[in-house]
Amino acid sequence: MSAVEDIGTVTGLGQHQLNIVKGLMELSLGDKYVFVVNELVADQLHDLYPNIRTYSYGKQFKLPRMFEKFYYFLNMWFLNQFIVPKAVRHIEPSIVFQPYNCITIRTRWKYPYALMVLDLYHRFFPDYMKKAKFRLTQKKHDAMMKNAGLIVTSSTENKNHFKEFYPEFLSKVRVVPVPIDIDTSDYEKFEVKKPFILCVNSLRYHKNIHTLVKAFNLIKDRIEHNLILIGNSEWDEVDNISAGSDRIIFTGYISSAQRNYLYSNTDLFISPTMFEGFGMTPLEAMLFERKVLVSDIPVMRESTLGLAEYFGDIENEEILAGRILEVLEMEYPDGRLSAIKDRILEEYNPRIIADKIHSCLIGLVEADEDSN
Repeated sequence: MSAVEDIGTVTGLGQHQLNIVKGLMELSLGDKYVFVVNELVADQLHDLYPNIRTYSYGKQFKLPRMFEKFYYFLNMWFLNQFIVPKAVRHIEPSIVFQPYNCITIRTRWKYPYALMVLDLYHRFFPDYMKKAKFRLTQKKHDAMMKNAGLIVTSSTENKNHFKEFYPEFLSKVRVVPVPIDIDTSDYEKFEVKKPFILCVNSLRYHKNIHTLVKAFNLIKDRIEHNLILIGNSEWDEVDNISAGSDRIIFTGYISSAQRNYLYSNTDLFISPTMFEGFGMTPLEAMLFERKVLVSDIPVMRESTLGLAEYFGDIENEEILAGRILEVLEMEYPDGRLSAIKDRILEEYNPRIIADKIHSCLIGLVEADEDSN
């Protein structure tokens, strides 16, 4: 498990890891795992699961703030290259499982090594990365694929990407979806004018928020809804497009409980993304029995099980604007949204997903034992 600073403030990636932990604990498999986390997360995990086995490396490590530009990278590099390996050497596990991929993680272990790779973003959007970061990302991913005995990815579409970019390692790849778990009763009011349309995504170029904003501006005089965007902006053009509009609200980061309030009160959830490894937020919105409109790309069809509404020509704001109007006007049959919720709960149950991951890991351990 990666080092998140606080369970109450996790991102989508951190939530995915916590959902795996929940599934393992509900399967009574907690005694087979040791979770390497910081002191705060260890305490919070023990509050949730008193019998969980954790190895705490102390407080969230922070280097002196000497190099402001590279501060986050250096902290994560030191954590993943020195602090976590030291903890692993102390534990002496049968297998090391890293449920995430990033450019700072260690890629060589003396133990069997399994890795979860949620997407190969760098291969599709290299122009939106600095050249040095792209080269480092590609080098690290090459090492990950080579050294891992097992690679878990979250969709068949992702496996197709491995087939394209890493065909020599395709035999290592197993598809296991992301577990979805959200407490729909846990919410805190977030002051916002109703009605509204909601999008929960980091505001990066490939998330296609620029097209959503343009589409909203085309129809804002025909609807009463505001557009609420949850996520931190990394792309200046989003702010430029929405300049002067009091109908587009950027919340920045908000708590999970506040996000849940917005999920439960939106008239329409939209994910206009151009690229995903899986697509968790539309599924979360479905658990609140909301209408969901997503870009018609293979991974979104796959993850939403064909149960959402879709729009094609995904960077055409006129197409998206028309679909928004259509879906807002849609009347679903009684019980339809509840049935979708039940299907999502069944398909992405943390226990089911954790059991699949556990089986993959046991298979790697047994293969290593046979080879020795």
